[in-house]
Amino acid sequence: MIPASLRPVALTSCPRKLVEGIVARRIRGTVEAQLPPQQAGFRPGRSTLDPLARLFAWTISPWQAGEGRCGASGSRWAFGSVDRGRILHALRAHKVAPCMSRWEANFLSLPRGQKPRVQNTPTAPVHFTRGVPQGCVLGPPPPTVAANSLGEKPVCIPNLELAFIADDLTATTERGRGAMERTLRQALRCTRRWVERNKYGAQRR
Repeated sequence: MIPASLRPVALTSCPRKLVEGIVARRIRGTVEAQLPPQQAGFRPGRSTLDPLARLFAWTISPWQAGEGRCGASGSRWAFGSVDRGRILHALRAHKVAPCMSRWEANFLSLPRGQKPRVQNTPTAPVHFTRGVPQGCVLGPPPPTVAANSLGEKPVCIPNLELAFIADDLTATTERGRGAMERTLRQALRCTRRWVERNKYGAQRR
């Protein structure tokens, strides 16, 4: 049970961490203008309060009238299971400089393993080939960029509003009850296909 919950950790030198910060700022500077306004995850001047405020504004009146529906989709263990090839593809699609993409590819491909110890009993060694490392400023931005494609299909569905925080998506709609449920089912189908294609684990509510 313990190894299944682990993520790789970036234990790099101080000079390398300095360079990681420079690369992270370059990546953010390139992709920031391309991110949709619904995305609030790991962006300067934004926080979890932004999607919460959007959801409150969209839903309070319809729900008071009994005419609103809301669906939420989150990726289970997303940053620990994201496909690294998808990350690099997303960076290229967002026109990140090739030297920055190569740096990210090198960072993700470093061999990392862990051997946790519970009291005096070590587990079997765990080697990671997916996910992004914890403890590094370069970890969160690339998977957040990769997760933006999650909203490309649902955003085209009429009368549907989306809110993102990194890889967590919430969809709301207000119409007749049958139409609302059809709209949300359509959005969740799009989400499920995206999750399967990108090899995430999904949780729907």
